[in-house]
Amino acid sequence: MIAYGGDTTPGGISYGVRTKSITVSSGTLTAEGGTAQTTSFGVYCDGGSITVTGGTLTAKGGATTMDSYGAQAGASGITVSGGTFTAEGGTANGGNSNGVYSYDHIIVSGGTFKATGGTASSGDSHGIKVGSGVSITLTGGSTTAIGNTAAVNKSPDFTNAVQTDPYWYLWKESTTTTAPTGDFNSSSNTSTYTYNSGHKYLEFKSKTPLTGISLSTNDPQVGTAINATNLLPSGATASYQWYTNSSASVTGGTLATGTGNNTASYTPISSDAGKYLYVVATGTGNYNGTASAVTSNQVGISPSINTQPTNQTIAEGQTTTFTVSATGYPTPSYKWEVSDGGGVWTEISAVTGASYTTSAATTDMNGFKYRCIVSNSAGSVTSDEVTLTVTADPPSSENKISGITAGEVYTSGDTVTFTASGGGIPNESPKTGDKWWLPTAWETNPSGNFTGGYTQSFSTEGMSVGDHTLTVTFTQQSYNGTAWENTLISDNKTVSFTVRAATTSPETGDSASIYLYGVVMLIASGSMIWLLTAKKKKAKA
Repeated sequence: MIAYGGDTTPGGISYGVRTKSITVSSGTLTAEGGTAQTTSFGVYCDGGSITVTGGTLTAKGGATTMDSYGAQAGASGITVSGGTFTAEGGTANGGNSNGVYSYDHIIVSGGTFKATGGTASSGDSHGIKVGSGVSITLTGGSTTAIGNTAAVNKSPDFTNAVQTDPYWYLWKESTTTTAPTGDFNSSSNTSTYTYNSGHKYLEFKSKTPLTGISLSTNDPQVGTAINATNLLPSGATASYQWYTNSSASVTGGTLATGTGNNTASYTPISSDAGKYLYVVATGTGNYNGTASAVTSNQVGISPSINTQPTNQTIAEGQTTTFTVSATGYPTPSYKWEVSDGGGVWTEISAVTGASYTTSAATTDMNGFKYRCIVSNSAGSVTSDEVTLTVTADPPSSENKISGITAGEVYTSGDTVTFTASGGGIPNESPKTGDKWWLPTAWETNPSGNFTGGYTQSFSTEGMSVGDHTLTVTFTQQSYNGTAWENTLISDNKTVSFTVRAATTSPETGDSASIYLYGVVMLIASGSMIWLLTAKKKKAKA
């Protein structure tokens, strides 16, 4: 809506809008006084008030030979809580030019209020003019007063004009009608202000309160920076302080002591583990108030493996255990994986601890690789890959008897020496599950054991003429990690041999019998000669 007061005849007054009170809550109202011989008003409220809660109100006084007012309010004053109110006095060739004139209070709590006095050739030019002792209360929004003589006339009371904390305000003043360069005067960031009445420019606005802040993660961890982000309103400036707390609360707690504890980026330290983090941003410059945010999870420590699993070698049929030792907060979880060659890894189901014990090993498991993934909310780490070596049990076919050959003939009275050799190697540093065959006993006639060594001897003296068998018993031994123990599995190896009678020496003397024996002799001529030998047996007495 546009309202325009026409030009007047000598002695007349021009009004853009004349009413008792006016309220603008939305839309746009522009009121402009015309050229007048006495007074020109953009808006004139006769004894009432001007109230702007939204929308836009623009009031301009026209050129006069006396006074020009952008807007004038009566006994109920001017209140601006929202929207935009702009008032501008016109050229006053014989009097005063004021942006606004109020007989009572002016209260600005929000929105934008700007009042500018026009050119006054012989009078005063004020952005804002009020009656003597009338208070101007500025509790928010933005207010600017500009006048060629003074921004505000001398009489208004600015002392204690605004609220106290937590709302702080910013002021600018200038001896000219032009705004000072730079930002608002930080030394004037005060909730109480006394205006210098000779100044021609006065600007006031409330600091913009902070309305929000976010965190870059809700899972903070030691050694990794967490950032305060999305400070609102956009473009706001603030100082920061980080705290640790035993609960997910932005009150209480203890000042954090890690790197960047008073910046927008904080790096937790080990003493923060298990605690919640929160940041408080406090507005600076043109911003005030605070905004805070807290993590939904406690500070964690990414898992670290202190002891890696090691390669294991076991015998077929045995089990072994792989173990890791890890730290972290929260307490890490464990996942073991197996690969038959290190290419494709498969999770081992139902294993969630720091140790994994294999099933009874088969030779097919030889060369399998294992690893453990340790995880918590702060991260994960994978252990070294380790290898399982499975050795086959030494077969009983490796048990041997040497030193005597099957079918060998011994003369009664001969001594027979043999050696028993068990399969497997009873090495000096056996591993759990290692096995070998131990010669434990032997039997023929006589029998014996292997005390004193695995090479034994026996005499054929007294053994009957004919075939005999040497039997050696081997028992399987298994190393239990401390000592060798009998598995109660045995194996017998045998060797057959023959015992013949010893050769008898001829008898001599008178009692000897006479024997005839012949020896066939071959002679060069091819004839055969019997040599007969006779020995007389000695007659009995």
